[in-house]
Amino acid sequence: MLAQKIYNYFSEKEKERKHEGELTFAPSYFCDCLRKVFRRKINAPQSNPISEAAWLKMELGKAVHEKLQNIFKDIGIWEQGEDFKEIEYQGLKFKYLIDGLLKINDKKFICEIKSIYGNGFSAVEKGAKPEHLLQLVLYMEFENIDNGVLIYIGRDNGRMLEYYLQKGDKKYNEMLEKINKGIERFKKLKENFSKYLKENREPERDFQIQLKNTGDGYSENFRKDKVKYKSSWQCSYCVFKDNCWAYELEEIKNNKFYINGVFEGGQNGNN
Repeated sequence: MLAQKIYNYFSEKEKERKHEGELTFAPSYFCDCLRKVFRRKINAPQSNPISEAAWLKMELGKAVHEKLQNIFKDIGIWEQGEDFKEIEYQGLKFKYLIDGLLKINDKKFICEIKSIYGNGFSAVEKGAKPEHLLQLVLYMEFENIDNGVLIYIGRDNGRMLEYYLQKGDKKYNEMLEKINKGIERFKKLKENFSKYLKENREPERDFQIQLKNTGDGYSENFRKDKVKYKSSWQCSYCVFKDNCWAYELEEIKNNKFYINGVFEGGQNGNN
């Protein structure tokens, strides 16, 4: 009974998350499909909404962030953070929230905190995720700060990893190039937004789903002819997935595979 009350809390909070007014963007959109961004902005129905348990998991992650931020304050390196900001950047309006602006040895750092668990920690031991570095660089650009640090915290092991960036270094420039490409995509969406609405259409997909008919459903991660196929994670975890890929998810029932946009091994002999 108590657990359900907690889950209901997140369900009600999600109902309040509606886009209103001017077309603005967020740092997280740089990893998203333009179709997803468009659907979010028009408040399209979600066929795969985030589960109540997943909302709770994210809230627990926020608690880890808040604890680390309090530690930053206690040890005297905290400058500012926690407040939503708006900025016009390269002709687009962004809303964002930094995890912290720190001052260490007289240098200011943008700090981005990511809490992870399980195999996720092992993965980032080999290097920071590009999407996290991109987010950090974007905040450094927004705040005009030359230094940044990305901190990973293992929720289940208490370990931490640090990755540093400085304006002008190779990795920073790589991420900045990706940001500039993303900006051009967003400008295209903004330019065509009214046209999409008027013509009742939407942007093309930016990512690909891969499907294998398993007999009692489908798999998005499989091997065929010694080649491994896997759906883009952006599609697998998209809240609009089943609606966006409705035709393909229905047709896979009559085919063995859907690979890179092509059905294979259909009941009617199509290959």
